[in-house]
Amino acid sequence: MPTVIHYLLLIVNVCAVLVLTAFTVRRIAYGIAALTDRPSPPPPVPDPLPRILILIPCRNEASVVGRALDAMERLEYPRDRLRCVVIDDASTDATGEIARARAEQMDFVEVYSRPIGGTGKPEALNDVLSKYDWGELVAVFDADSLPEPDFLIRLAGHFRDPETAAASGRLVAINPDDSAVSYYVYVEGLVHQLVTMRQASRLGMTPAVLGTGYLVRRSDLEAARGYRGGALLEDSDLSVALRTAGRKVTFDLGALCGIEVPTHLGTYWSQHLGWARGFNQVLSGGLGRVIRRPQMGFWGRIDAVLFSAGYLDRVFLILALLITVVNRFAPRYFFPWWLWAVILASPLLQVILCLARDRAPAGRYLKIPLIALLFPVDALISVQALVMDFLGRPSRWYKTPRRGEREKAGSSGDSQAQG
Repeated sequence: MPTVIHYLLLIVNVCAVLVLTAFTVRRIAYGIAALTDRPSPPPPVPDPLPRILILIPCRNEASVVGRALDAMERLEYPRDRLRCVVIDDASTDATGEIARARAEQMDFVEVYSRPIGGTGKPEALNDVLSKYDWGELVAVFDADSLPEPDFLIRLAGHFRDPETAAASGRLVAINPDDSAVSYYVYVEGLVHQLVTMRQASRLGMTPAVLGTGYLVRRSDLEAARGYRGGALLEDSDLSVALRTAGRKVTFDLGALCGIEVPTHLGTYWSQHLGWARGFNQVLSGGLGRVIRRPQMGFWGRIDAVLFSAGYLDRVFLILALLITVVNRFAPRYFFPWWLWAVILASPLLQVILCLARDRAPAGRYLKIPLIALLFPVDALISVQALVMDFLGRPSRWYKTPRRGEREKAGSSGDSQAQG
């Protein structure tokens, strides 16, 4: 084997072992913490209750915006402490008309119409924040979000702690059994929230500000200069900004918010391609900030780096598989079988634990083999995202189709998922 190729494979080998070991140790640590986890009581209700400005960015969401406003109307929060703005991001369907008709019946809801839209969720949110100087807290919901009535009042309790900058609730898939894809997304979200998010919050690490169903202190948002324009994952970008500023981000499993998840493979591909490219942005833009913050502590910075790396563990899994295959023919590399065993067994055990915690019906346990069929798709999306970013390919806004709408077949190569 030529020397250059040999050394290149050796570098890939070492990097794959180190990166996958780091991800696996983190996964095992959070898994062990999850075994000892017990439900937390809701935090005390603050007195007085903070004023909350709710933002619902919408672009062509006529099929779901009315339902979202029904959920807002059911919120158990004093109306004089609540203001809701539906952001009609230059929709070309009946989103604006439906929202305005509902707003006429709800005294705390209004509609802000952007004449030029489709530039991305961060730009829409920043536009409204610059025009509505109201509220100590800002809540963000996507148009398909269905928060439980106690959602806001439960999350608001976390802001009694002046160190808390943001708090997210648990996103619950309302359609997990629609298809193999929706089941995979349901399990993915279950593990991410019940294990990674929850334990990161308990251990003082870096839980994410999720893209919908969260509260953020307005003063912290302003200190971060709002949402970064052009960010593909404005939520994760904000998470790193808040943590590196020394502020606290928390996650509350008891604050529930229903969401739709993709049911078709093409929709899933486009949505997750945008997310994977977004994590690449977060890593490239946030790595330096994390390294320069010794006050986060050694383990805090390691966790923040792994959080920022997002889906790159999938890329290194493919590289590890490549090394394993090459080693069969040229045994000069090292990827131990026991590491493969731990890498594959740890997420499986987490899935079983999370299904049990979610009190899932038996049928969802029987679908676990579907994960093995769809995870390679997940990995290929991560590779595509990395290649597109390396080549400097532009991204564009992509609307995730809702139930009842015609979902696009196939993936969109230059897509930015929103919603």
